[in-house]
Amino acid sequence: MDLIGKKVKHNKFGEGVILEQDTSYVSVKFVTEADPKKFMYPTCFKTFLKLLDAEAAAQTDTTVKQHEDQERKKKQQAMEEAEARRFAKKMQETSSKSRKTVELRPFNSVAAFCNEYKRAITAEIVYLKTTGGKRQHIFDGKRIEVKNGRYVYTFEADDELTYPEGTQISIWQGDTSIAGHIVGCEDFTVIIASSTDLGADVSTLEFSAEPWRLLNSLNDRLDGILENPSEIVRALICNGHKSIDYGNYKITTGQQAAVQMSKNQPITFVWVLRELARPKHWRRSLWLILSKATVY
Repeated sequence: MDLIGKKVKHNKFGEGVILEQDTSYVSVKFVTEADPKKFMYPTCFKTFLKLLDAEAAAQTDTTVKQHEDQERKKKQQAMEEAEARRFAKKMQETSSKSRKTVELRPFNSVAAFCNEYKRAITAEIVYLKTTGGKRQHIFDGKRIEVKNGRYVYTFEADDELTYPEGTQISIWQGDTSIAGHIVGCEDFTVIIASSTDLGADVSTLEFSAEPWRLLNSLNDRLDGILENPSEIVRALICNGHKSIDYGNYKITTGQQAAVQMSKNQPITFVWVLRELARPKHWRRSLWLILSKATVY
């Protein structure tokens, strides 16, 4: 809101007129003072200054409240990040003291589960933002599509990449970077897209992922679970550990067995192993078959 020229009143200096305004301060010329006085904006209108224009005062009150809300959010975020760093440090210390398998323990409520894992995820986000994403080297790039200002490339990689579709990445060209995202990964092949044309053929480049974006989405998912937990979620979190049978049974294998179990049981966990001898897309087909009846 433009306040230049508006009349104000100060408890000590009396009435004055606003001469200048910025995002962080206002300058006021008072009748009783030779030089203008500067005040922090917009908080000065809560403490020192009063606008004499009723309409301007009402709009400024709204601005002050919005500013206070933003400041509260910043403080809350700072507190959460500090707590996350303490939690991450504690976990690292615990990990360094013992290499034993983590013991499963029950949760009394869905809220306890969500809050603990949200804290752990927040700690991981802070760690990733502090250390940055690892750069991946890819080569033999080919431009395969140009559509609506988006350039899509397929690359080969030395390592098998498993980034989820939609992962935001930074594509590095020397010390500069451009934004992009993962279209898909399949074994040692990765498909990326960017709004920048890298050329028809790209011999080599590097990219780094920003995995904390996915972790933020996971935190949002936990918020959704907390607001409206399903009966399956409640059963898994609060009672699932009681139903674990540690007997040494023969493991049932095969796609047909997995499909049949998912039809006969309320919850089925499927452990999918990668086998080079299988057809290239068999895993994707299996996941689609079981997606409606199976928890992964």
